[in-house]
Amino acid sequence: MRKTIIVISWIIGVLLIGWVIFYFVNRPTTSPITTNQKTSSSTTQQAQQTQQKQPVSLLKVVSSNPVFDFAVSSSTQDILTVDQDGKIEKITQGQKNTFLSEQTINDLGFVLPSPDGQKIAVGFGNSIQPQLSIFNLADNSWSPLQMGIKSIAWSPEGKRLAATITGQTGRTDLMILDQTGKAPKTIIQNFSLQDLKMEWLMANQIFFSEKPAALAMGSAWRLDFPTAAKTTFTQIVAPGKGLLIKWLANNLGLKLQNQQSSLINSAGQTTGNISYLALPDKCAIKDNSLYCFLFNSNNSKTIWPDDYLKKAVYTQDNLYKFDLSNPTNKPTLVFDVIGAGKTIDASEVKISGNQIFFVNRYDNLLYSLDISNQ
Repeated sequence: MRKTIIVISWIIGVLLIGWVIFYFVNRPTTSPITTNQKTSSSTTQQAQQTQQKQPVSLLKVVSSNPVFDFAVSSSTQDILTVDQDGKIEKITQGQKNTFLSEQTINDLGFVLPSPDGQKIAVGFGNSIQPQLSIFNLADNSWSPLQMGIKSIAWSPEGKRLAATITGQTGRTDLMILDQTGKAPKTIIQNFSLQDLKMEWLMANQIFFSEKPAALAMGSAWRLDFPTAAKTTFTQIVAPGKGLLIKWLANNLGLKLQNQQSSLINSAGQTTGNISYLALPDKCAIKDNSLYCFLFNSNNSKTIWPDDYLKKAVYTQDNLYKFDLSNPTNKPTLVFDVIGAGKTIDASEVKISGNQIFFVNRYDNLLYSLDISNQ
């Protein structure tokens, strides 16, 4: 009898060890899930990555207060934050943070840093007819812009602004406002497109896109203006629902349309499809890699991107990397945020050097993540 018990115990022990080995070899890993229901199963299997524990110290809180927006100076690598009261703070690594402007701005509407991080355009007041001012870091001074401006975009060198301006007659013109004292220049009179996102990427090219809505058809256009007398206006993205575009480089953009993510060039042509719901605001480019904060997006009740933009839904992100030479391949898990015990919904993602900076929508603080080994 005793011998029988020993044999049975030995068999149970062997089976238990076998089950433990099977579990750890085949356990599931965290991966983003595509919203394409037809391919979600196979795509999820392709995206599964072997997770490696990474030090939580790579993820740091940069700001001491919630921020509205931020910029990184290309010359000094200083970080400039605008908090939700409009105060501007400079953050220099290893030094005490300093306020460059402690002026409170009521009804802050938008913040638009120049490409070099040396100027910051701020819109405030009435959302239909905002007031605009420029903060210059060279002397920490404010300069108001003329009334009637609807939307603006910095030139690539940061010395000019493209602006749609409505005059007293009610006519809206697209104009160039020079920050060096030169007279304004009209590019297009009676500019009919309204309420657009405007981005000035190259010397003589400005890109326009309509505000996103899941139930509305949105398009994108490119304006070429080699001279003020010669302009060409071209539709580069045909109408589609929920259009979002983030231009990552002069000839590379990340587009979300009809709940599908893809890479496009400046002509609007698709250069690569991504089999995941990659929100453009959660991605940035470094060298030949696209870094994106991805999340599980399999809730069929979520209306993308409307619910996200209205903050009716928040995500829990992990950081992944796509190889731009073949973006259709499965992404590599760069940092397992969830596995590190953190909750991140990344927005306003920007890369400077070996650091990814982003605002966490859960607390509106500015964070950085070291990717020097990636």
